[in-house]
Formats: sequence, structure tokens, C-alpha cells
Amino acid sequence: MAPLVHLARVNKTYQALAGPVPALQQLDLSIKAGEHVVITGKSGSGKSTLLNLLAGLDQPDSGEVNIVNTSLPELNEAELALWRGQHVGIVFQFYHLFPTLTALDNILFAMELVNCLPKVEHQDRAESLLEQVGLAAKANKFPNELSGGEQQRIAIARAMANDPLILLADEPTGNLDTHTGQQIKQLFSSFHQRGKTLITVTHETINASAYDQVITLVDGRIVSKAD
Repeated sequence: MAPLVHLARVNKTYQALAGPVPALQQLDLSIKAGEHVVITGKSGSGKSTLLNLLAGLDQPDSGEVNIVNTSLPELNEAELALWRGQHVGIVFQFYHLFPTLTALDNILFAMELVNCLPKVEHQDRAESLLEQVGLAAKANKFPNELSGGEQQRIAIARAMANDPLILLADEPTGNLDTHTGQQIKQLFSSFHQRGKTLITVTHETINASAYDQVITLVDGRIVSKAD
């Protein structure tokens, strides 16, 4: 069976005032469906760049990025947006909830934007997701009425709105206290147990045995990979 995620000889360089800055160098990566993968490394190692490539938010300068049987470099921006909405859920470190929408409406908006699920199912699914993250009672609250942990749980529910195959998370517990961070990790584990592929970027110390793959980046290269 072909891997769900396949990257080969990927290079990405950014232009800075001081000159070109290589973010990823000749990177190869393969992830099977249903795996829980964590990407680690110091600031500037290329973690966020890699996650952006996996999400179709950025494109490589060269190399192959094939995810869910789709070559992402061959898609234009409109096609990438549609592909992303159908296959990938993204959880950002800083939540990125719409401040003028309620918790429920933030989730509904994600479904209406892509419209890959029957519209008649949107309301029930959004309410079900709120219940799954333990925030059914906060459906009509606005983001500024929620704690950081509650906002992150809403962001996770929104990421799952279109039932994506892949859930990407960029430092999802970086702004949370230890207790709340542990709750978020348990929530991710529950989605993984339901068959979702999870790819998480973190700078925290981790227990390697808890993941299918642990990938460490240094200067845009994979220096260790445990699986």
C-alpha cells in the first residue's frame, strides 16, 4: 500500500536580507495512513516549514510532495484550497478563531467554506464535535469569552469539521498550562484511535514510545527518525 504522505528530495529556501536561508534540504519522508507522527527540533530547524508543505500552505522549490495520492506542486491555489479543505485539518498554536463568530459558528464556517458534506448534516455535526471536545455548553460563546484551553479545543473541533484524513498540529499546547496541555494531548489521542493520521510539531520533550514515528530536524534535514 502506498504511503499516505510521501516527500522526496524536498528543498525549500527563503530569501532574507542577509541572503538565502535554506529551510529544508533534500528531505525524504514517508507516513502511513493511521500513524501518529511527531516532528521535533529547535526553533529555525524547519519544523513549521515542513508542516506548511504538508498542509499545502506553501510549495517546495524542488522535490516531490505527494499526499493522499495528489502531487501538491501540480495544483494551483484554488485547487490547493479545495484539496486542503477536503483532506487536512489544521490546528494552529494561536487558535486563529474568528472573533466575531461563536464557537458553533466557527465550526459551521469551516464546513460551509468547503461544502464537502451535505449541508443538512452541518448543524448536527458541529454540535457533535463540540460535545466530543467537552464544550457543548459553550456553543454560543465568542472566543474572547473562552479560556485558552477552550479556544484550542474549539480549534480542534473546527479542524475535524470536514472529517479529514490528516490532522496537522503546530505546537498545539505551546500556550497552555501543563494540565490543559495534557487534556489537549488526550483529545488528539482519541482522534488517532478513530483512525486519523496525526502529525504534530513540538519543541517539548516527548516520550518516543507513544508515537509511530519521531522525526528530528536540524537545519532543514532529518537527523534522526525512530519508528
